Amino acid sequence: PMETVSEDGAEVLAALKSSRRPLTNDQLAEKMGVSKGEASKRVTELNGAVQRVRVGRHVAISLPEQRLH
Repeated sequence: PMETVSEDGAEVLAALKSSRRPLTNDQLAEKMGVSKGEASKRVTELNGAVQRVRVGRHVAISLPEQRLH
């Protein structure tokens, strides 16, 4: 059972679902049409509903069921 997610959080989840792969914060910001700071804030608000994995200089943000290749 998912706890209720804010509209902004839902947008993050929708962006990740539609891309079907992990995204960096910059890619996520671009997809949602918001600033990088706003994208980062939204991901933080999701607090555990998404995974963040450091890949080199970037952090890949993904849904828990998305596997990194």
